[in-house]
Amino acid sequence: MLLYVPPGGEPALISVPRDSYVPIPGHGSNKINASYSIGGPKLLTRTIERNTGLRIDQYTEVGFAGFVNVIDAVGGIHVCLKHPIKDHDSHLNLKKGCQTLEGRDALGYVRMRKADPLGDLGRVQRQRKVVGAMAKEAASPASIINPVRYWKLANAGTDSLVVGDNATMFSAMRMVIALGKVSSGDGLTLTVPIADANANTPAGSSVLWDNAKAKKMFDDIARGDTSGLKKFAK
Repeated sequence: MLLYVPPGGEPALISVPRDSYVPIPGHGSNKINASYSIGGPKLLTRTIERNTGLRIDQYTEVGFAGFVNVIDAVGGIHVCLKHPIKDHDSHLNLKKGCQTLEGRDALGYVRMRKADPLGDLGRVQRQRKVVGAMAKEAASPASIINPVRYWKLANAGTDSLVVGDNATMFSAMRMVIALGKVSSGDGLTLTVPIADANANTPAGSSVLWDNAKAKKMFDDIARGDTSGLKKFAK
């Protein structure tokens, strides 16, 4: 995911499907998640920059175990499901309606793909919602006032977060605040415009971007203008 915080206006959280088929610097074309497997965060960042025309100022990574710990530290996240979900691969058996998901169920919820008719595109929508909700809870006054919650959250974050060399406490807080705004509806949630969600490529079934629309979206972001991004909201 890309988080863009403009000088003014609404922040935007943009999902980049992991199966996006794109050029990877020095390694031909492949699914975008292959860049991480080949060269870790640095190559992933270079790949994102090359294909979007944007400069990535800060990298943050949350491991699976850390994700579970952070969700548990804030007391779970609240979701409302239109339909029950039963998915063997992600060990999910969730009822229809509103409920609080603890860490392991929240992880299964964001990782699930096979039980979602939208596949990877449905998964990125769930990921944005959960990450936004997690940030909102982490930034709430209860995280400071409640000493037990503060201790759990501080330890979960320390053990599970990987950040780039240029990250600072200020930039991390700016990121959390922006994610909280997105979760509260004061920001934009987007997916890179897609031309084909199930294209046959040398890397197997892949996601192809709509290059013209994607360029327009990223050009707007590069100019610091989020006013026209709502048409890409998904």
